[in-house]
Amino acid sequence: MSAAGQPLDSILGALLNLQQRIASSATLEEFHYSLVNETVYLVPFRQAILWRADPSGRVEALSGVPLPDRETPFVRWVGQVCAPFQTVANPVSVRQEDLPDALREAWSEWLPRHALWLPIALPGETGRPLGGLLLAREEPWSEGETVLLSQLLLTSAPVWWGLRARRTVWRRLREGAPGRRRVLLVALVLLFSWLPVRQSVVAPAEVIPRDPVLVRAPLEGVVDEFHVTPNQAVSAGQALFSLDARKLANRLAVTRTELEVARAEYRQAVQTALHHPRDATRQALLKGRMEQKGADLEFLRQQLERVRVTASRDGVAVFSDANDWLGRPVAIGEKILMLADPAKVELEIDLPIADALRFPPGAPIELFGAAEPGHRFRAVLRYSSYRAELLPDGILAYRLKADFSPGETLPALGVRGSARILGEEVSLWYYLLRRPLAMARRMAGM
Repeated sequence: MSAAGQPLDSILGALLNLQQRIASSATLEEFHYSLVNETVYLVPFRQAILWRADPSGRVEALSGVPLPDRETPFVRWVGQVCAPFQTVANPVSVRQEDLPDALREAWSEWLPRHALWLPIALPGETGRPLGGLLLAREEPWSEGETVLLSQLLLTSAPVWWGLRARRTVWRRLREGAPGRRRVLLVALVLLFSWLPVRQSVVAPAEVIPRDPVLVRAPLEGVVDEFHVTPNQAVSAGQALFSLDARKLANRLAVTRTELEVARAEYRQAVQTALHHPRDATRQALLKGRMEQKGADLEFLRQQLERVRVTASRDGVAVFSDANDWLGRPVAIGEKILMLADPAKVELEIDLPIADALRFPPGAPIELFGAAEPGHRFRAVLRYSSYRAELLPDGILAYRLKADFSPGETLPALGVRGSARILGEEVSLWYYLLRRPLAMARRMAGM
């Protein structure tokens, strides 16, 4: 329902409540969240992007995302879309056909059809805006909605400017204690900056089986039936799943008939070979044909026996859902499920490249499960991939694997949580300035 179809008192009430919520923001994070997530109660949209107009230009917030990763393909792409509008002082519709060819092709993948750019500028300022809000949805934007959003951003601009100014370190020092107390404060900061601090990174992790047995499709066919359920304990020789055997059964019946015909023809040629020399010459050919049909029949029998796949050892059947496989055609060697030993598990960690540090083998790791955040599992790093991989959520990350410490109570298979990886000790100033220095190096092209 658009804002134009709502009662006037409802629209004004939503506007006043949202303005009060934004004006009472105590931090930049709270302001970002309210602007990109709670504006939907005033005007409906599907995606909101808050862009900050500074010399570097960057995406500050995305709707539905707590903290945007500026290294993801979507954030980079939408940043290039917003950059040309950071000097625009009036609301403007953003259309796919107005973008350069390099950006136009990805529009249908990332954003809905209709987008609206709303600049955020201080009242009375005629210079460069503080930034802008890009809203996107499937329906066109009305003039009334544009006026309503412009009024909201007009009152939000001073709040944004004030919160950004509060973050400036030199402003805090300038407003702090003057003279000797300021010098003492700087000296204490310099002194404590050389204290050793251990680096650590928190990344998502999952408990996976170690050295599992991969159960693959023995032949090409269609999955007909599953005899086990996910995470069910199975024993060696127990049936796991079956492929559709009807096609092989039909071929077996046809080949059996062809074999009987070949045998009859061969027997007839043997009986008449004494009286008809021609049958003597055909005897070897018919015998070879009969043997070929026999070999084909034996091959089909073996294939028919393989449609029912059994477990090669005791373990737990690990797969997502049987309904995802039933009726699905599979190729030879395609992985269907895994047989895992619950007593042999390891920890798999996806470390984003933005948080990547140098962790040697044997680095201590602590796992905090999502279901039991108060319980800690200890592990040590065993392996780290040399190349980052693209995760399903679009984040580039290194894959790390760790072994649980001896004597540690092992978590269950599939447990997800947050892993805290401990690195080497560094000075406090390096610990605090590592990310700003890395960002400055990227901006400088070094």
